[in-house]
Amino acid sequence: MLNLIKLHYFTIDGEHYIDANNENRCSSEFLHFANIIAESFDCEIKIEAVAINEGGFERIWSVICKNENKKAVITTTVMSTVIASVLASGITGGCTRVIDYITADKELTELQKEDLRLSIELKHQQLSENNRLTKRQSNFYENASKDERISAIELSAIPTNGPIFSSPKISRTEFQNYILASNELEAVTVENAIIEIISPVIQKGSYQVWRGRYQGNIIKFRMQSPEFMLKVYSGEIEFKNGFTIDCNLLQFRRMDEAGEAYIYKQDVSLVHSYYVNDKPIETIEGRRYRQKKEQDNAPNLFTGVEDGF
Repeated sequence: MLNLIKLHYFTIDGEHYIDANNENRCSSEFLHFANIIAESFDCEIKIEAVAINEGGFERIWSVICKNENKKAVITTTVMSTVIASVLASGITGGCTRVIDYITADKELTELQKEDLRLSIELKHQQLSENNRLTKRQSNFYENASKDERISAIELSAIPTNGPIFSSPKISRTEFQNYILASNELEAVTVENAIIEIISPVIQKGSYQVWRGRYQGNIIKFRMQSPEFMLKVYSGEIEFKNGFTIDCNLLQFRRMDEAGEAYIYKQDVSLVHSYYVNDKPIETIEGRRYRQKKEQDNAPNLFTGVEDGF
């Protein structure tokens, strides 16, 4: 009694072989992708390789939900379908196709269908924001595109009971739709970051990388506050041991090959205040920033008034 996922590589000349290195990388990315999907649904899965049939080049895996029980909403059958569909159709398209597939299943009661639909819809946003999932999907298609003999890919979920789920065949020209153009992520601003200055740059020049201690770690950053730098260059600010600033820290991020985010560059975009003898001295830009924030958050005549009144 097996719930299977079949990955079928179509080749240009109908050949029954493809590049072994690329196929191995694709399989590795598939396994990572499947485990991330399962993790998102709080389901621990076991994936076993199944003997390949004669014919076209195929990879077949058996998927088992270790924590499945009779009351489980996400069953092994559904998990297999979600993995195959999302890898083939993207997160939004994949979730929609799974819901359509579940709705058409005559073996499920209406209550089961509704529970499954709600569960998948709730996870849709979580999946969409999962960088690891997006990166693994990108890696999969990027590796597949490196073998010029592969003309298309098709993924199918073959349940023990019920109809087979097959994704639309993905042609080679469509691979690019799933490959990330860049590993760059949106920069994040940490407000009121407290940084102890270890190595400031007190003279004008092109190399303006400072060093400081932030959350117990030594970091490098560029000082991008013109007002603060004027104070530094004029000698108004004297750096002593333990000199600390309260600032906005802009963190630039990228994904590694596993989809994990890492910070590769940091800028201090604004200095709220700096400390002299443990007493904070608010900067002009810090005061403007604070006042604007207070004004934006201040209640007005319409606060609490609902639309339609």
